[in-house]
Amino acid sequence: MRHLQLTEHFMLKEFAVSSQYPVLAEQITFSYIEAEKFFLICYLLLEPVRERFKAPLKITSGKRTPQLNKLINGSINSQHLRCEAADFEIDGIYLLQIYEWIYHELMGRWRQIIIYYEKDEAQFIHVAIPSLGLDNHPKALIKEEGIYRPYGGVG
Repeated sequence: MRHLQLTEHFMLKEFAVSSQYPVLAEQITFSYIEAEKFFLICYLLLEPVRERFKAPLKITSGKRTPQLNKLINGSINSQHLRCEAADFEIDGIYLLQIYEWIYHELMGRWRQIIIYYEKDEAQFIHVAIPSLGLDNHPKALIKEEGIYRPYGGVG
């Protein structure tokens, strides 16, 4: 199932990834329901971003096992554990521009978007879809120097 083509530009295997722990990522398997969730992430969020910015996205985090999530110090409530979130980067495009476009143009399709900064430079964007059993009020955040703050929506 890992070789399942989810949408025009994304395959399921792209969501079994970890730069820090590639051996653990190789062991990740997917259920049919998990594949459907990643299809939704692609259809609702990632494909529109790719189309708008005309550039390939590199998935940096998708499904996480509890072991992988713990090793990378992920949140115990991470939607990555439920196959409802993905992190990505795009080379050569200012990530804040992409983040703001998602915020304004794809509102209603996401539960959470976060742009992560390290040393004043954007590293990647996290997107998560609405989830059964969770508060689905949209949350747009910026994480800098280990601190999450709300995004003001200016831009």
